Amino acid sequence: MQKKKLVLRVVLLCACFATLATALTVLAADPVIEQADTLYSNRVRQPGSIDKGIALLDGYLVTHVNSYDALWRQARFYWFKGDRSPEKKKLPHYEDGKAYAELAVLTNPNGVEGHYWLGSLTGAVGTEKGILNSLFMVAGMKEQIEIVLKLDPNYHDAYNVYAQLLWKLPGRPLSIGDKKKAQEYAKKATELSPDTIGHWLLLGEIAISNKDYAIARTAFNKVLALPDNEEDLVKSKEQK
Repeated sequence: MQKKKLVLRVVLLCACFATLATALTVLAADPVIEQADTLYSNRVRQPGSIDKGIALLDGYLVTHVNSYDALWRQARFYWFKGDRSPEKKKLPHYEDGKAYAELAVLTNPNGVEGHYWLGSLTGAVGTEKGILNSLFMVAGMKEQIEIVLKLDPNYHDAYNVYAQLLWKLPGRPLSIGDKKKAQEYAKKATELSPDTIGHWLLLGEIAISNKDYAIARTAFNKVLALPDNEEDLVKSKEQK
């Protein structure tokens, strides 16, 4: 009897160590993912960082095909590459990013980042193709952003994207455009992240379209007062 109890204790102890080892493996930072994040944070300060990041994750994904962390980050790299490319060269990068975001969502349906970048890149592709030529994409973009907000109601960037969607689209019956609601979402973004220049700029622009000049003035004054984003000084200066 004592021998059986001893064996049982040994088995339980081994199981505990195995569980702990698994947890530590999950928590351990992946050096490739860390390097990708460093390259993204230096995307403006060190020219060439985006292409290096894309190449890094391309190689990583050969042996880590289902890496959610790599897939959504690759989508983000391509979004930035498209954002900073000349007008006629944006679309291919956005489409590449959208493909990676779709894979990220398939890999992890509950991952906030995958849905966010899929929604954002769907919108970017639609913008490049022209609003009237891409109205069929609206439902998909809206669905992705709503999933983000369901998974994380405080994901401030999602409110910004939703606000842009409602602001830029035509109203019913043609589409879901709603400038008043767009202003509400933009305001929510500023409340959740009051130090983000882009949120205040968007709120000001939408407020002007709604002839809400007092709100617009407050928002634009905030844009001018906020310190520049050290990771992207170029964008900060453009916004001001």
